[in-house]
Amino acid sequence: MTVHARRLASVPRRGPIDTWRAICDLVCTGGDARAELDAIAGVAAALMAEEYTRDEPIVVTGTGPQVRIYTLHGDQAIEADTSEELPLSHDPTAGSWVLSLPCGADDLADARAAVAGAAHVEVRALGQDVGEATASTVTTTSASTRRPVIDLAALEQS
Repeated sequence: MTVHARRLASVPRRGPIDTWRAICDLVCTGGDARAELDAIAGVAAALMAEEYTRDEPIVVTGTGPQVRIYTLHGDQAIEADTSEELPLSHDPTAGSWVLSLPCGADDLADARAAVAGAAHVEVRALGQDVGEATASTVTTTSASTRRPVIDLAALEQS
């Protein structure tokens, strides 16, 4: 699998909301994907403020190579050259996609509840593989057709 990684300056150079906007600008060109990501800005910013994204990436899996975004904090953020925050050569949200946010155990239940309405967003525990975070996901077969896929094995383990 091809992977594109980016490191974006965050607190104190950018506030968490501004960091999230920069990430959204990086991974999508607009439309429904941008609206969905804008809707979860508060929880995404809170997770970045807790620095969960310093060591574990925000991962976007979709069209083209997987995108992993880490945030820089403290002195690293201050010293970062933002001109190195290069745009992607593709829009990973142009088609079927999932954005996965890392989260600590103390905040996991609240973060998952906060993004429950975002069909393409999951919150995973620190150290958890992308894609294992939720018991159900949505796959998009066309731009206007969505069908839920329920992992019954994961539900039975609950």
